[in-house]
Amino acid sequence: MKLNLVEFKKANNIKNEILNQTPISILENEMGVFISGSQFQIIFGSAKLTRDNIQNIAPIKIDLFAVKQAHGDNLVATLDIKKQLNLIEADALYSQFKNEMLLIKTADCNPIMVVDKEGRFALAIHAGWRGFVNLIVIKSISRLLTQLSLNSESLLVFVGPRILQESFEIDLDVKNLLEKSIFPNFEIEKIGAKINSKIKYDKNKLSYSKLVNNIEKYYFNLDYLLELQLATIGVTKEQIKFIEIDTVKNNKWNSYRRDKSNSGRNLSAIVLT
Repeated sequence: MKLNLVEFKKANNIKNEILNQTPISILENEMGVFISGSQFQIIFGSAKLTRDNIQNIAPIKIDLFAVKQAHGDNLVATLDIKKQLNLIEADALYSQFKNEMLLIKTADCNPIMVVDKEGRFALAIHAGWRGFVNLIVIKSISRLLTQLSLNSESLLVFVGPRILQESFEIDLDVKNLLEKSIFPNFEIEKIGAKINSKIKYDKNKLSYSKLVNNIEKYYFNLDYLLELQLATIGVTKEQIKFIEIDTVKNNKWNSYRRDKSNSGRNLSAIVLT
């Protein structure tokens, strides 16, 4: 299910079967996109949102947790972060406690927020193309489902502003790596999930190519790849909500691909309430 900003402005409440018909409020202003459920709050911050003012925007008093992002597949708990003086290197962090806000930074990568309908955990994931290749999304979710004895039907996944297919130009080597990640070959059974290897997909929807300065370039659909990866562990596309904002094309959001070293970072966060 994909939502665009026009829908945000028209509808303050969107009902969803995953949350047992609990209204979800989705609002957008110059600071970003704000999503509220009965058990959680999510912020997808624009370029104007800073760490200094995020505390004021939060509807409750919160503790803020962050990690040193590295385009890997490491998942850490807030309990582990509390024990360390320095930032832990990871690209996914989770909490089982209320009022612990999980913060990630992106500038074209995917900010992915996962919550279960009973508010038993919140998970924040930073996923660039290397993160998809490293399977960080399904590895992180699978480990939490196993640890908490939950199933994938209880999940809701929100994907914030990011680079979209028309802007995601890559070479053949990266395309091949991404395609190989559709069906994971690691032993996911060890972390409690079962791989569904019978997922069918449309190769034409996954990518297309065109000549750029007489060189063939590929444009890859990371949204579709995410749907396919999540389907292998039982998460349906109806459980995934995409925010239709291309960070490269929309100047309200920071974009490394557009601005290179001059780019800032977009802050995204989730908190159980």
